[in-house]
Amino acid sequence: MHNSKIRLAILVGCMALSANLWAKAQPVQATLAGHAILPAKSAVSTPKDAPGDLQQSGKYTSGKRVTELGSVAGKSAERLTGLSLPINGQPLQGHSGIKHMPDGTYWVLTDNGFGSKANSPDAMLYLNQYKIDFKDGSVVPLKTLFLHDPDKKVPFHIINESTELRYLTGSDFDPESFQFSDDALWIGDEFGPYLIKTDLNGKVLAVFDTEVDGKVVKSPDNPTLTLPSAPDGKLNFQVARSKGFEGMAISPDGSKLYPLLEGALWDGEQFENVDGKRYLRVLEFDAKQQAWTGRSWQYVLEDNQNAIGDFNMIDDTHGLVIERDNG
Repeated sequence: MHNSKIRLAILVGCMALSANLWAKAQPVQATLAGHAILPAKSAVSTPKDAPGDLQQSGKYTSGKRVTELGSVAGKSAERLTGLSLPINGQPLQGHSGIKHMPDGTYWVLTDNGFGSKANSPDAMLYLNQYKIDFKDGSVVPLKTLFLHDPDKKVPFHIINESTELRYLTGSDFDPESFQFSDDALWIGDEFGPYLIKTDLNGKVLAVFDTEVDGKVVKSPDNPTLTLPSAPDGKLNFQVARSKGFEGMAISPDGSKLYPLLEGALWDGEQFENVDGKRYLRVLEFDAKQQAWTGRSWQYVLEDNQNAIGDFNMIDDTHGLVIERDNG
């Protein structure tokens, strides 16, 4: 049972840069009002114009290429799940972000595929639009939006570099959060971490490095990162693996994005903290100007081992952060 805790974080517009964002946990009575189920074996067909290697997925999860469908048993720890890989098409799994739309439908973001950069080169990156009925429990897929980069806006080599549409995969990015703003889709990534802008058809328009206090910060999965040649050499990254933009809020007027890092930044000697308690950076990005504003806030974790699950604004000055303890 997950004993996740939710804290209400208060954002005040006139705060100084890097102001401490701290709100005492408020007990909230949570009652399950309904639920819906998407069968675990659900899959989406790969586009016909995608490369052959993407027509089946999950071929690289065992450390070597496996092409026989269903020959690799799925496990949770050592427990067999009843699922197996590879499969035809792409799995409808790993949902990492969700947004309720004015028309009553939901857009849902799928993450990098099978858990790492190394094992996900045949996992396509996409969002799905669903009709979800929490009364009868049904989930109906309506539309799939595959991310692609035909104009070569991604500044590094991707898996499908030499193809026409350049579909993106889980070895290129690890999408974790998203928002719609100014007729565009904005996606928070963990590999860079990057902020990715696409049009409403999933075509990449721009990719932005993450800047904190005027400096670019990177994770160990950043494609521009070079490891030292000697084991005693200095490592130069500040964001722990899988601690990028897990959550991303948007201002009520849609002009500002607020990507939230999942883990504390490393300053070269220690993780950023206040009196021993680690804090996460809430950054501000101007969607109109397409630039970081330089402003950030400190979200102090209740426990240093906690992480955040998602982040959304309630109004101009209040945001709801899901802080989880993985209990």
